[in-house]
Amino acid sequence: MFKILESILIAGSIKCQGTFCISDVEFDLNESFVRITLDRIDRSGKCPKCKSFHSILPTNKNYSLSSIRHLDLFQFKTFLVIQQYEVYCPLCKHTWILDIPFRTTQGRHTDYFASLGYELCKIAAVRNIARFLRVSEDRLRTIEKHFIPVLADQREIESVRVLQTDEKAVIHGKSAEAYVHIISDLEHQEVLGVGDGRSEENVTKTLENIESKWHIKDTLEFVLVDMWKPFRLAYLKFKKNVRFVFERFHIKAKLNEALNDVRKSEYKKASKKNHVIIKGNKFVLLSNWERLKGTAKTALKQMLRANKVLDLCYLLKEDFMQIYNYVSAAWARKFFEQWKGMLKRRRIKPMNKFVKLIEKHWYGIENAIALKKEIPGIKYGCAEGINTVVEALLRRGYGYRNKEYLKMKIIQMGSKSLRVFSPWVIHSLPEEGA
Repeated sequence: MFKILESILIAGSIKCQGTFCISDVEFDLNESFVRITLDRIDRSGKCPKCKSFHSILPTNKNYSLSSIRHLDLFQFKTFLVIQQYEVYCPLCKHTWILDIPFRTTQGRHTDYFASLGYELCKIAAVRNIARFLRVSEDRLRTIEKHFIPVLADQREIESVRVLQTDEKAVIHGKSAEAYVHIISDLEHQEVLGVGDGRSEENVTKTLENIESKWHIKDTLEFVLVDMWKPFRLAYLKFKKNVRFVFERFHIKAKLNEALNDVRKSEYKKASKKNHVIIKGNKFVLLSNWERLKGTAKTALKQMLRANKVLDLCYLLKEDFMQIYNYVSAAWARKFFEQWKGMLKRRRIKPMNKFVKLIEKHWYGIENAIALKKEIPGIKYGCAEGINTVVEALLRRGYGYRNKEYLKMKIIQMGSKSLRVFSPWVIHSLPEEGA
């Protein structure tokens, strides 16, 4: 029995041949756990202070027993009971505990158990994984808090040319505490940093932290931002000649806001007969024509027939997004001038306000065209995909009380290299204080 267990546990999983041997196995069928006692074969160790090697005599009884959670053996919770020897170095007069190589720095479980728990938390809620592994939720969160920062900093990220910055509300309300800002490498689809709020000072602090890890300043060329001014000020402070790109999703959001304001104003002017047609069709009006089907498309046609102003504004909305298909900034400008001419002498305040906004921030559209030419293959959808990841995390966890933990999870699940589910990869934490 011992021989079989020894080959499974030591040669197969713990991989410490010649260091430990099984001396006792205790099964408890009522409590469904197994306790395996390991004795040390190799009793030598290196002093952490003077780096000299020392051996422990077999007569040395100066030890305590440490119980460590390991991977389950069949349906039993498995604990390894190991002797922890206290060693005295006569050269430097330093006393230390002889190391257990497969134990995490927290000391409560093996690297194998901690790695499996960390990987499973990528695909399911912590509460469900805690039930499956029969541990507390707090222990799993502690494991994640140890692994995520270490693995995130170990990523090899080179020549970052395109950054994307966006904010996301993680709690209800419009205060600064309700938001986090997310900075990601759009080309390699990696989240580099998540910070509190969306002020210039907070974004600057996050950028300096990223720079200290990966030195991105020299290679950075483009930054995708929305029209929130503090973001741009923070980047100009970080690097003066960086080029700002206003991505199509934010421009379309502004255009949809203008179109919805037109709908509201036209509703007030409309007759009672047309009130029924215009009211309640906001999302039909703001949707793309290609995505509408059946009754939704019929309702939109009915609304546009009933109101000529909405008909014009809807056609302009559908037409405007072609501007991002141009390869030449000059031809894009010519298209915009023609598009703007359709609104001439028409007193549609929301649309005229949108035109002024685009004219003021035209450089962002020019840079978007330049980005497409200089770095082909950039996927703008990845930027908005991070927002979807955050929403999924909040929904799966029913909110997060610990904001720092949430920021770690955003880095993990928003990064292409970190979110891959690898259940049999063994991660090792660095030594305490290293």
